[in-house]
Amino acid sequence: MSGENHPDTSFSGHNVANILAEQERFAEAIPMYERVLAVREAAFGPENPRVADVLANMAAAHGDMGEYDESVTYARRAIAIYERATGVDHAKSLAARATLGVALMQLGRLDEARGVLQAVLSGQEAVHGEHHAQVVDALVNLASIDLAADAPLPAIERLERARAIFLGLENRPPSLGPVIAHLRARAFAGVGRCDEALRALDESGMRPRRLKGPCDDVDVARQHCPTLPVPAWCTGE
Repeated sequence: MSGENHPDTSFSGHNVANILAEQERFAEAIPMYERVLAVREAAFGPENPRVADVLANMAAAHGDMGEYDESVTYARRAIAIYERATGVDHAKSLAARATLGVALMQLGRLDEARGVLQAVLSGQEAVHGEHHAQVVDALVNLASIDLAADAPLPAIERLERARAIFLGLENRPPSLGPVIAHLRARAFAGVGRCDEALRALDESGMRPRRLKGPCDDVDVARQHCPTLPVPAWCTGE
């Protein structure tokens, strides 16, 4: 019979923690991740990929909570284990490095973040080819760094490529479309291309939930293009 400290129980506990994190119930998810991590480290050793799976999900959860220092710490631990066990361009290693890059960006460490995320893009292209949702995701993250560095022109180039790939996908991740459109609006506004910014903002349609502070982004865009409307999801209408 399996108790809560049995390795088999850790798998169901990990699944429950993932569901709680997806529901943004982080106060419940994080302690459960910590218990699962302790069980797996004791059962499999601290360098086992099953330990890295928990660390990677903890990194993502802390990032979603805005706890970016913790996200960096857990992501680096997961990456080190994955790369020793499976190689640099394994899907799980790439996902953990993407989490790391986004956390570094949010901490304002843009040069570090760019290096990490450029490597993720190259890895995703090597694994999946150029026309894949993971490539789109990597391009979006790099464009976000460009915008954070006040460099809208390279952001536009990345986002136009991301949009073209996205529109060609058979199964489009629903969260990506509004993010691409929203960032395109901000990038076009940054170079005074207000008509294109307006069209992109209209294309976004819904709140880009993956982004932090999207209404602040709209305010920045309207400084360059004052005629841009404020989306209803920023006014509460």
